[in-house]
Formats: sequence, structure tokens, C-alpha cells
Amino acid sequence: MNAGLTQEQVDAHNALVDKGFTKMNKYLRVGIQKPVPRWNLVARRRLHLGTQCYKKAVEIIPENPSTMAVLGKAYQRLGKMEEAFAWLSRAFEIAPEDAEIGLEAGVAALRLGQSYHAVRFLEAAILHLNGSDNFSYLALAYLLAGQDGKARETAEKAVNFDSNRGFAEMTRNLIHGVILGVVNRPKQVA
Repeated sequence: MNAGLTQEQVDAHNALVDKGFTKMNKYLRVGIQKPVPRWNLVARRRLHLGTQCYKKAVEIIPENPSTMAVLGKAYQRLGKMEEAFAWLSRAFEIAPEDAEIGLEAGVAALRLGQSYHAVRFLEAAILHLNGSDNFSYLALAYLLAGQDGKARETAEKAVNFDSNRGFAEMTRNLIHGVILGVVNRPKQVA
């Protein structure tokens, strides 16, 4: 990744990442989160300023999947799902073995209703990052893609994975409702 870069370029990249992270770190906690409410102007401003730093860092080192992933997550928090999906997709193409990037990209795809991409990203993520919520997201991706059998099977895995399974049970119930025809098939996931 750093081949052909001068030490000054690497230092400039790292300084921008540090500056951006300092602005946003409070609002980019681990795990999938919903967008910051529009009324939270402080959080939105700090996320916006952080994204500006990260975009400049990507200009210096364009193939850094970690920088792209943070940009994608920040855009998710800002509610800009198309931008989030674009950055997370790019990061995934560079580092498909990074389960966190795959999970974030998959959730962004689910929120946009892009079931093909959601399945691809989440299947890759689940190879390296098991968990009840991760199986639940993959089950939702299968449901959106019309793969009801896989959705049901994966939702059962999610429920059986651990004892803290509220999201998994909710996902399983939604899938059963869609299959039985008592709930409309969602076009995207919030």
C-alpha cells in the first residue's frame, strides 16, 4: 500500500487520519448504529469535519481500506447511505477478508435494498466473524434476495448462536411472517 510514497506523504496521511478520528471517534462506536438524529448538530458537524479529513487522506493513499471503511461508517452515521455504500464497497474490494468491512458494507447494502451486494458482503464477513447479529443480517439479506430457505436456515442459526438473541428472534419472526404470507416482504432494512 505504501510503495512509492514519501515519508512526508505517509506522515500527512496519518496526521489527517488522526485529526479526523479525533473529531469523530465519540460518534463512531463499534457495532452497527443508526444515523445520528438531525437535531444533534454537534455530532453531525464533527462527523462532517472528520469525513473531510479522511477524504483528504484517501487522496494521499487511495488504496487504504481502513480509511475508506471509516469514511463509510461516518456516512452511515450521517444517514448518507449511498456514500456509505460507495466507500464501504471500495474498501471491501480491496480487503474482502476484513470481516468488519464486510459486515458494515452488507448492512449499508441492506439499508439501500441492494440484496445481491448484501448477500455477497455478509457471506464473506460470516466466514471470519460469527455472531447472532451477523447471522441475522445475513438472514435478512437472503430474505430480500428472495432466498427464503436460506433466510429461514440462517435465522435459526442466529437464534441458536447465543442467549442474547432479541434481534435474532425478531429477524426469525419477520422471515416466518413473510414466508407464511402474513407480513409483506421488505424492500430494504432500516
